[in-house]
Amino acid sequence: DPAQTDRVVARSASCTAAHADAAIAIARAEEDRWRRTPTRERCAVLFGAALGAAALWFVVFVACGYGLTTQVVVLEDLGSSFDAFGRSWTLTRGFKLKVFAVAVVAFIIFWIPVAVAGAIGGALTASAPVLSRVFEVAASVLPIVMTPLLACVFTLMYYDLRVRREAFDLEVLGRQLGIG
Repeated sequence: DPAQTDRVVARSASCTAAHADAAIAIARAEEDRWRRTPTRERCAVLFGAALGAAALWFVVFVACGYGLTTQVVVLEDLGSSFDAFGRSWTLTRGFKLKVFAVAVVAFIIFWIPVAVAGAIGGALTASAPVLSRVFEVAASVLPIVMTPLLACVFTLMYYDLRVRREAFDLEVLGRQLGIG
């Protein structure tokens, strides 16, 4: 604990006292360098970091607002494709955090099998080259197979937001389509 140097927070078998001493020395040297840095430069660094964080937030906010544009273009009869942007923004108003969370979870679920297959393929390169190639091909084919699932996730979110925001009736839609 930096505030209480006599308090042990954790122990690590891979770190020696010399490693810890070196890390502390580097941290102290950087602290001294930061302290000698003029205030204007320190403010510029912090302002740049804040500006970068704000820009990232803005991009994510806008992406979440327009996240259902494709579904709106395909599923709604609007006068223009550009009207879909406004419609998507209206549907996601108040639900942007939900759109973001669903998108993050969907992409994690999408990329975990790809990453695992690729990692196994890379790990087996030296010991089992044929099996390695099988996993590498699987890692290449999985995105092709799983991409339609992302569209399904966002389509379900589109209908969920329509039901929540507009009391959209799926039974009426089913009768209009001749399903129910």
